[in-house]
Amino acid sequence: MTLPVTQLDPRTRFFLLLVPRLLTGRVTPIRLAGYAEELDAKGSRGLAAWCWKRTLGAAAQPDEGMHRVLLDRCLAAGRFDIAERLVLESFRQSGVLPDLGLELVGKLAACGRFDAAERALAVLLDEGGEHLAQLSPAPAWPVPPHAADTASKLRALARGKASPTLRRALDIELARLCFSFAAFGASAALFQQASNGSPLEDEDRIAYLYALKRLDRLEHAELPLAERACEGSPKAIDPDWRMLEAAVAAAAGDASAAARAAEDALRGSLASRADLEAVIADCRAMLTSIAALRDLTFRGEKASTAPRETAPRGLPKIFVCGYGWSGSGAVYDALLDCADLRELPSVKTDRYINDDTEREMMFLQGAGGLGKLWRKARDEGRLTKRDVLELFRCHIVGLGAIGHSEHKCANAGHQLLAMFGTAYSGVFRRMIEALLHLPAEPPLEDFRLILTDTTEALSAALTGARDEQRIVFNNAIFGPEIDMLAIFRNARAAVVVRDPLDQYADRRAHDIKHWMTPERFVRFYRDGRSAFARGLAKLEAEQVARVREVEFERFVRDARYREDVLAWLLDGRIERYESRRFDPERSAANIGIHAERLTDAERDAITKGLARWRRS
Repeated sequence: MTLPVTQLDPRTRFFLLLVPRLLTGRVTPIRLAGYAEELDAKGSRGLAAWCWKRTLGAAAQPDEGMHRVLLDRCLAAGRFDIAERLVLESFRQSGVLPDLGLELVGKLAACGRFDAAERALAVLLDEGGEHLAQLSPAPAWPVPPHAADTASKLRALARGKASPTLRRALDIELARLCFSFAAFGASAALFQQASNGSPLEDEDRIAYLYALKRLDRLEHAELPLAERACEGSPKAIDPDWRMLEAAVAAAAGDASAAARAAEDALRGSLASRADLEAVIADCRAMLTSIAALRDLTFRGEKASTAPRETAPRGLPKIFVCGYGWSGSGAVYDALLDCADLRELPSVKTDRYINDDTEREMMFLQGAGGLGKLWRKARDEGRLTKRDVLELFRCHIVGLGAIGHSEHKCANAGHQLLAMFGTAYSGVFRRMIEALLHLPAEPPLEDFRLILTDTTEALSAALTGARDEQRIVFNNAIFGPEIDMLAIFRNARAAVVVRDPLDQYADRRAHDIKHWMTPERFVRFYRDGRSAFARGLAKLEAEQVARVREVEFERFVRDARYREDVLAWLLDGRIERYESRRFDPERSAANIGIHAERLTDAERDAITKGLARWRRS
């Protein structure tokens, strides 16, 4: 009889399994951390310390996802020293990430490790300054967290000046700071501690419950639903917080409370819409449908089993796709110098959103975006109620956003709702009602057809295009997400690539949330190009033929190449061209900018990792 490997003593498994894997290079940092935890628990301190050290060494690569998993493992094992070293190593590799750092700071403080929390927060303050909280978009707090004050409280507690009042003040202030950066694990732990002594303020209570929702731990909450807790409150609740209340209530299965909170949020933010009551009716109907929606599991059939009329060809769509400062703006401007093209509406940006992105439609991107929903259904074979709730919050009503990605989506979604009213919300209402009518295990194709109906309706509603009028989308899809074209009809796409040295130099100069070291950018660039290749492989052959990679440098310098690209995108129909937006000389000035903007060491690091893509 063979003894199962899992029943072997961890020290035995260390020598029988781990050592051979180490010798052959087949051990992940996650596996090493698992061995370290077990060995620590068994009292094998020497072997455990060796595994933790190797874990840190194996984690010395710019992979934030892995670092987050390892951070949770270290904290759960009580290895606060390893957790601190892990995050500092991540910062060295990738640049300072406030959300990762605050997850560490908050968890350390919640465990009473004030000295370590103070050290970690000092690193964030050195990078972001005392007004760290203002670096991330989030719902406004009645009393905004102030990182320098938080550091002062940590310092006092670390020096032994403990008092229940000081500790609760720290918990609240740090919980708010963590929440603002979507460090939900730390935020929830701190809010929970603060709630033990006395009731939380309305916004804090909502934040705590919402953090539990994001952690899939809402059912364990001892506090009542946020909306009920706020009943009778003498002060008005900001629409962003009311929307988070709606999300909490909907996740808890209380559709009625969710609808009331969402209605209050809409009345507080869209009072000037003439069709406000119709918009509210749409939103109530969507929340009712979401409450009744079961989680869907998809079958992989290509053909729909439901009777359906043949879908129309669809409005002709042109997608200009970049990789983030890869030069796609030049192609977009040149296209718009052609006659009779329809643009998507412009939305106002703010200090959290990069310049020149006001026409980037976001309903495909971010949490709950249509493209993200398609990818999840296709790759994981499922769609949950939570996914549709994120679509509702971030893209339909556009309120309660936390972090840059959600904020950009919500900013666009809320403005589109304000501009178009029920012509916008009605499209999503029809989509969600269609989801409700799907069978328990529908073919994946049925879901794709619902999405293509939705993108077609949005394209028409947002541009007013009809018949054969062509629509230009600016970075609605990025190169690494080219597979999102699967949920559009009659589309062509230009994916613009650029010399990585110039792309990095431009990104560092203009991206307001840029944090990449050259080493991290090398991985980012490689991953993006690889994701593009994988995305193409997931499209049907007919759609692959409608995707073309465009070299920025050649497009700018070579007029014949430029004309060929434009003619291909326009399906051979350049009826009239008038140069108003695109200036070849101005664009050409952006070629070779790395020579002045980057150091020799930065150029060497990027060239070494990305030599095959160099062009200037």
